[in-house]
Amino acid sequence: MGLRKTVLRLVLLLVGTGPVVAENFLIDTGNVRVVAVPHGGKVPDAEVDNNGVIHLTYLKDTNTYYTRTEDQGKSFSEPLRVNSEDGFASGARFRGPDLAIGKENRIHVIWYNAGYQQKRPKGQWGVMYSRLTKNGSSFESSRNLNHKPSDNFSLAVDRHDRVAVIWMAGGVFVNLSSDGGDHFASPHNLGADPCECCGSRAVYSPNGMLTVLYRNKTNNIRDTYLADLPKGATSFRHTKLSQTPWKINACPMTGSFLSVNGSSLSAAWRTKEQICYSHVDREHPNALSQEKIAVEQGRYPVILEGSNGKKLLAWKNGLNLEWTVFNRKGNPIQSPNSVTCRHPDRPSGVKISDGKFVLFP
Repeated sequence: MGLRKTVLRLVLLLVGTGPVVAENFLIDTGNVRVVAVPHGGKVPDAEVDNNGVIHLTYLKDTNTYYTRTEDQGKSFSEPLRVNSEDGFASGARFRGPDLAIGKENRIHVIWYNAGYQQKRPKGQWGVMYSRLTKNGSSFESSRNLNHKPSDNFSLAVDRHDRVAVIWMAGGVFVNLSSDGGDHFASPHNLGADPCECCGSRAVYSPNGMLTVLYRNKTNNIRDTYLADLPKGATSFRHTKLSQTPWKINACPMTGSFLSVNGSSLSAAWRTKEQICYSHVDREHPNALSQEKIAVEQGRYPVILEGSNGKKLLAWKNGLNLEWTVFNRKGNPIQSPNSVTCRHPDRPSGVKISDGKFVLFP
């Protein structure tokens, strides 16, 4: 089946000190809207709060920025720089900032600093973290959480102000905070043998369980795993998610995605050139859904679950953002679609209250 391709054009207008307004920004297929990242940004990460406001972070040149839209992408607030030190952020491909929403809709962001690129001492490398100030006017001073070369950061925050920052350096580690990021405990080792250059994702479920998606590398078998930390537990339990073997004596250098919808999780990852996905029902934790192959060639998947079990799966294929929508049984409910983008890097997306999805390429 051929993909319908459309060229996305974006003109950003800055009106005084008011919002950034996007013209010709939108492709709307009925189920999916595609909105270009403002400010010419790339490797975005998006979340939607309980008021329907979409919060977006992205990389522009050597800085990480934050903006928000209250009208599903028609306009954006003027961007705020997240990193305190100008020019001290990096990212590309699947490496970019990660955003999560905590108690009272407070915004938390982690990002890659530019210690490696700027040849700084290794003690200046590491996981960078900040929060939006309570008055929403700026971000707090940046904090380096581990001061060591590390990779594949991911972030999860729940509505009770538990914060989890995941990173990899000879293993998978998590720094946990129980006070909304005021303080972080010493890193906890998840006990995994990760493929350190492949992306991770982390989410909190409503029941307080922390789940981390990562790729393993034992014996050069690049399987995708879930690691769960139930509320109150002290150790993670690991479950292999992928079912197609992939033996490769190299890191495939790709991303993955994990989203939560009530008691269920949806995960997507790459195996060989294929985009795969699976569903996990937390009410029946031992009944993993069968791995499904969505497309034979793609990178950097995004998977989102909407109303009535409807799922969106999107991915990059070169300069094209491609996507399809499935019903609860995993059958496509519309023809695949595609839009040409400015870059081949990681996209992001959110589900919104009217049953639609918004993608940021």
